[in-house]
Amino acid sequence: MNIRKYLGNKKRQFFFILRVNWTKTIWLNFKYFKPTLAIQLPIICYGKIKAFSLKGRINISGIIKPGLIQIGKDIDNMPISALPVRLRVDGSLNFTGPCIISGGTNIAVGSDANITIGKFSRICSGVYLKAIKSITIGDFTWITAESIVMDSDIHYVKNINTGIIKKNTAPITIGNYCWIVMRSVISKGAVLPDYSIVARNSYVNKDYSVGGKIGLFLAGSPAREIVAPVQYIPYLEKEGILNNYFKHKPEANEYTDTKTFEEYSNCTHNDFKLY
Repeated sequence: MNIRKYLGNKKRQFFFILRVNWTKTIWLNFKYFKPTLAIQLPIICYGKIKAFSLKGRINISGIIKPGLIQIGKDIDNMPISALPVRLRVDGSLNFTGPCIISGGTNIAVGSDANITIGKFSRICSGVYLKAIKSITIGDFTWITAESIVMDSDIHYVKNINTGIIKKNTAPITIGNYCWIVMRSVISKGAVLPDYSIVARNSYVNKDYSVGGKIGLFLAGSPAREIVAPVQYIPYLEKEGILNNYFKHKPEANEYTDTKTFEEYSNCTHNDFKLY
């Protein structure tokens, strides 16, 4: 092994050991899993973790590996990522594979509720997830900084003219390979089809999957379809190729990619390593 690479790897391991909140890591794993699974440390905690209630369940499906779920890891260099992760799990918090939850995130699962987060998804800094009934987030989906996903209005509203008070909760479903951009709000009853992109500061409040479309680009308050189909590129290897292309061709404004949705769907990436 190259000596520089070896020393670099040892340095990363050293700083990884320093960054991990070992007290909360051990506590969460042995609270929720059998000792034979807990000892593998599928949950790794970084920084401060404030647990206001952990009466519910945390479930992980698939093959258990160390650091499968990483909570409090800074993945977007936002100032808010230095804040504690706040957990209130009275219902069921489910993971179907690797997931990173950045610092400053608030996750609240009601006693009769469940939140399911798909494999290789990212919940970035300052995101607020609150479920009174159900929130489902697909695979390879990124919800970026300070966005809100909440399946309830919490309070009721009465129409003074008719006297009608409508139900204040409805499930949220976010598809695979979606990208929710900063400070967006995903409200009760929202359904986003696969490959959808939600523009910054948008308000998503209905079922956008009607008609079987995928790859929607949504923007506005309330959000409306701007263009389809689109797809964001979540793969670091492909991003490197694109960065290199535009770096060496500064006059170029676009790059033509011939891969299909399905070809990208078969890709994975290795950005969930521990250090």
